[in-house]
Amino acid sequence: MSTAVASVARVANRYRWTVCALLFFATVINYMDRQILGLLAPMLQHNIG
Repeated sequence: MSTAVASVARVANRYRWTVCALLFFATVINYMDRQILGLLAPMLQHNIG
């Protein structure tokens, strides 16, 4: 019984770290996008009007 519990815990731990990594990369992409839009705002306002 203890090997089954350890196996389930190992799988849950792997999924937990996968979700953490996905949240980290989503946050990084969102931050980069906001920074780039901040830099390009004057040029975009001039081009779009």
